[in-house]
Order: sequence, then structure tokens, then C-alpha cells
Amino acid sequence: MKVHLLYENADYNPQMKLPFQAKAVRADMEIDTLLNTMAAGDDLLRQRIEPLLYQSLLSPAAIAYRQNVLRDCLINAFRALYTLALEGVENKESRRYVLFDFSPQQRLESAVIELEAFIPILQRLRMTAEALQPKVGSVGWQNLFAAIRTLVSREYLQDMKKLLQELHFSEGVLVKARLGIRLKAESYLVCRRAVAKPVSWVNRVRHWFQHEQKFRVLIDERDESGYQILRELKDDAVVKMANTVACSRDHVRNFFIALRDELAFYIGCLNLYECLQKKGVAISFPPMDHLCVQGFFCKNLYNVTLALRSDHPVQTNTVDADDERLLVITGANQGGKTTFLRSFGQAQLMMSCGMFVAAGNFQSHIGRVFTHFKREEDRGMQRGKLDEELSRLDVLLPLLQTGDFLLMNESFAATNERDGSAIASGVVDGLMAAGVQVLFVTHFYAFAAALFQKHAAGVLFLQAQRQDQGARTFQLEPGEPVTTAFGQDIYKNVFGKDALL
Repeated sequence: MKVHLLYENADYNPQMKLPFQAKAVRADMEIDTLLNTMAAGDDLLRQRIEPLLYQSLLSPAAIAYRQNVLRDCLINAFRALYTLALEGVENKESRRYVLFDFSPQQRLESAVIELEAFIPILQRLRMTAEALQPKVGSVGWQNLFAAIRTLVSREYLQDMKKLLQELHFSEGVLVKARLGIRLKAESYLVCRRAVAKPVSWVNRVRHWFQHEQKFRVLIDERDESGYQILRELKDDAVVKMANTVACSRDHVRNFFIALRDELAFYIGCLNLYECLQKKGVAISFPPMDHLCVQGFFCKNLYNVTLALRSDHPVQTNTVDADDERLLVITGANQGGKTTFLRSFGQAQLMMSCGMFVAAGNFQSHIGRVFTHFKREEDRGMQRGKLDEELSRLDVLLPLLQTGDFLLMNESFAATNERDGSAIASGVVDGLMAAGVQVLFVTHFYAFAAALFQKHAAGVLFLQAQRQDQGARTFQLEPGEPVTTAFGQDIYKNVFGKDALL
């Protein structure tokens, strides 16, 4: 029985490795805050959620499939189902009695005991499926609940319980065998004992006068070798049955493991949803039937990690960059440029893995997210900052494909205006020609002004707003590049308005 809550026609791989860009994206997009909220202190949830967050789904149908499953999770109480999956994986009740798997007899008894402990859990699973199936509309949940109700029916569980009782062999094992080479028994076949039928008084009287010949072999209590031979005979007889029952046990256990692992993603989304609801901020599901060919559109987009950390309302941005291949962001220092870059990257990641996004409305195209942010000086002084930036970019560029997103935050700022602008121009021209979507926060006026003067098609210029007295609104609006980042505002804020520059 397949779970298939994450993928319609594929199994989830819990050994999924993080992609190359995961480490940089985690740091630049402040993903740790998001993951900590989703995991809510549960290491298992974090381990299952994080790879899915970076592994972008590259099909609108795959994203829509997961979105629909998540919508049902937000409406219905699926935490009880996750708790049930955890209970099935642990199966604590069976641990009191399970023997060590040494001999075939012991393996058989252990598997039987574990399967018996699964029965009440499976019964509750079927009852849960019966209760929730009428309330869900997604294909993923409908298929799973229908499979549970069909394969874990009441009749099936009753038959399973009776069969497991027989497999304890409380009255011994009835075996057929034939003699092989050197009179050694082979072709063992474990037989089911016939059910005793009511005996009439006539048959009882007849039985008194009939002589029934029975053959028995009695073993002396001190005959250890005889008991050893008898144990070996029994082991040979039940070894195939032990393997079959153990496979059945593993099948049931693996189903609960898969259910736990796939539900972990949706439980994490539910944790995040509840936290954002308490903050009073908006969320939305990007429509998969109206994707941008290139560029994006967002309404009331906000930085989700900032919202999770802050007790105050966060600033939102509305940007119409539909059909734009390059976004150049300039303006005042500490004016919200990097915050917007993070908010977009977070939303794109969340959309691409089938989640809701932190915005009133968000439309984009499908693509992976890569980042290139400035870093601190190398403490070992093995290389300069510019050399380090170029080295990272050299590794990153061959990985980019058409439709991917590259978020650049003050890249090449370690060098001067002229050289930095020249490097930035060459890199951006190449990326745009390759069909890569670029969002570039920069203080290089020469680079931004040259693009603006060319009136390059597919380029949108945004400016971080600054009020007349130097206050920041933390909002971005379309505007031509400015020659200054207004660093004096920060200086005066720290040292006082009358301080000399």
C-alpha cells in the first residue's frame, strides 16, 4: 500500500540528499528560522522537511498536487493521523514480548507478536480513514483513504487475527514431509489442523470398539541431542513460513514509516500556518494555472522569517515584474532591499515545494533558487573577498539552467565602482542571455545607470524609499538608480545629528 501524499506516482526517498546550493540558500535566506518553526523542536520533522524545501518541483501539476493535499491538511485535523503513524512505527506494545531473532521458530513468533500488536493500530487507521475521507477533496488523500478502507477492511483484520492465533502453534506444528536422499526429510509443508466437528453419540460408541494405531516417539528428558534434532526439524519446517510472516510484518511497518515521513512535511506546514495565523499575516497558494512566462508578480509580499521573529507588524511590498528578466534594486542603506530579496527567495522556495507563500498574492514561474550574497572576510586570509566571491560564482554558474533564479546581494562590492560595475555587467548579460532570472541588489551606480540609459528590455528598476528626514519606509517602488545609498543617515543616527562627517 503506497502513501503517495508528496508525489502522485512516486515514493518519497527519506535518504534524499541536499542539493549543492542548499548551504548557501539556508544562510542567505535565513531558512533556519523557517525550519525551526516548522519542526517545532522535533528533529525528525526537520530532517524530513529540509530536503523537500530545497528540492524544487519542476512541474505545475506536481506542485498543484501537493498544494491540494496541503489545503486538506489545513482544514482537517491530521495531527491525530501523524500520531497514529508514529505509534505504528514504534509499535511499543510488541516490544514487551518480542524475542531475539535467532532461530526460525523465534523469528516466526516475534513476527506474529508484532503483527498482532499492529491490529488495533490498523483498526484505528481504518476508522480514521472512514471519518476523514468525506471531508477531503485532494486526489492524494482520496487515493490513500480508499486504499486503506479497501485493503484494511474489517473482514481482513478478523481473518488476520485468526490466522495469527494459529501461527502461535500452541498445540504443536503439523508438518508434511517426504524422504529424500539418505532418508533426510525434505519438502516440508506446514498444515493447518482440521477444526474438530461435533461428534454424535453413535460415533462415540463406535470409537470405543475401534482400535486406532498411533505412532509416537518419546524423548528422554536428559536426551539433549534428541531435543536438538527435534528443534532442527521444526526449524526446517517453519523457516519459509517465518520468512513470509516477517515480510508481512516489515510491509506493515514500512507503510507506517512512509506515512510518518510523508506526513512530516504537512505537519511542518501546519505548524508554520498556525504561527502565521497568530501573527495575523496573510498567506496564499500561488495559482498553477496562471504561471508567468518569466518574471513574477507579488502583492503584500513579506519576509516570513522576519514575521516569525518580530512581535510587530512587518512591512510588505507589491511588485509587478511580470515579463521582466532582471530586477535591479538600489537606494538607501537599511531601506529594505535585502529584506525584499529574502522575502522573494523564501516565497519562490515555498511555492516550488508545494507550500503556501507569505504574501497576499504571488505569481511566478517554476525554477530553482540560487543565491550569491557578499560574505565576511576570510579569517584565515587565504584569499581576498573579491577572489572568494568570484570563486563561488565560478562554481555556481555551471549549475544554472534556463528558468532558474539567481539572487545577488551586493555582489562584487569588495572592489571599486568601476571594476565592480564592469564585472557585474558581464555576469548579468551572460545570465540574461541564458534565460536565468536575476534579482540584483547593488550600490554600483555606474552599472545600474548604464542599464537604465540603454532602456534594456526586460529590466525593472526598484528603489528603496527614503523620506525627506532620512526615515526608511522599508518599501520598494519603481524608480531610476540613485547615486547615493544615504549612508550619512545611518552615521547621524548612531553619532547624533550634529556629528561631523
